[in-house]
Amino acid sequence: MKKKIKIGVVGVGFISQICHINSLHEIKDCQIIAIADMRKDIAIKVAKQYGVKNIFNSHEELIKSNLKLDAVVIITKRTMTGPISYDFLKSGYNIFTEKPMCCSTDQAKKILKIQKNKKLIFTVGYNKRFDTGVIKVKKKLLELKKNRELGKIIFIRVHRFSGTGYMGAKEKYKSVENSPKKNEWAHAPSWIRSSREKFSYHGYLNTFSHNINLIRYLLNSTPKIDYVDMSRKTANLVILNFNNKFKCSIETRDYKDEDWDEYVKIYFENGYLQLFTPPQMKKNSSAYFVIYNRLKKVKKSYKFKSKWSFYNQSKSFIDDIKKKKNGISSSYDHYKDIKIIEQIWKKWLKK
Repeated sequence: MKKKIKIGVVGVGFISQICHINSLHEIKDCQIIAIADMRKDIAIKVAKQYGVKNIFNSHEELIKSNLKLDAVVIITKRTMTGPISYDFLKSGYNIFTEKPMCCSTDQAKKILKIQKNKKLIFTVGYNKRFDTGVIKVKKKLLELKKNRELGKIIFIRVHRFSGTGYMGAKEKYKSVENSPKKNEWAHAPSWIRSSREKFSYHGYLNTFSHNINLIRYLLNSTPKIDYVDMSRKTANLVILNFNNKFKCSIETRDYKDEDWDEYVKIYFENGYLQLFTPPQMKKNSSAYFVIYNRLKKVKKSYKFKSKWSFYNQSKSFIDDIKKKKNGISSSYDHYKDIKIIEQIWKKWLKK
């Protein structure tokens, strides 16, 4: 019998229950053996459901226990993710967190320094990278760029006017306890002075870094910022510049409902490739894409059967732990997203 990867989970709220714990539980070659949450009631209930005997009231308690773990999955309030990650890395643990891993490049540098020194694995949860349709479209895009069937890329449109994408999902267990306010780092860089802009920056980083991360992944390139409008009077607009070869618009608006309107449309000289990504919580679904050839007047759709991207993401993390190497969604790569979003706000605040 193969040795199972032993996992500790810190934070067992909504996203943790729906997306991460369920996915980890399905993976045969890993086992959740510890749970830590400052809310005692919810920690006990979730631990009981999954047969977890080791329960801790804080991440510090888990670290002090010296429990033998191969990795820790950290799903907490975004301002707590950075300091908790830092503590686990400092103590020699491989980790997975939701995005963002922290809220500024200064915080990220502190985290990356200790990760590099300890030679540890740190995966950040950009589940779109593990969507079967996204993986397929990345390969197709490389083919189109190589064979020039549609010519050169001339423009890209990244569009997300979305709600929560929860699809009615609800956690099985809710806590009646209030989480203590501790172990938090600042929710925005110190150079953003306005409370309104700090709030706006944090929301954009938490939500729309997904879209910046995705386009970087598809193109294997990191852009510069040409134009920014973050007034939020209508919708946010950012124009990215990829090596002075083509521009990319990032159009975003956040709604409070659950409707989903998200796609990436890559325009070529003689057609386009359009990727449609599903709501986050739509299980066993995949992104799909359409290719249109203007010269031949032919449009073709590519759809796929797939496991949920959150499951694929968890499975990939477990595989990375086995291989002892950082994967395709590492903290080192995610640093670029935080840096880009800081550059967006620097450009915006100079106006």
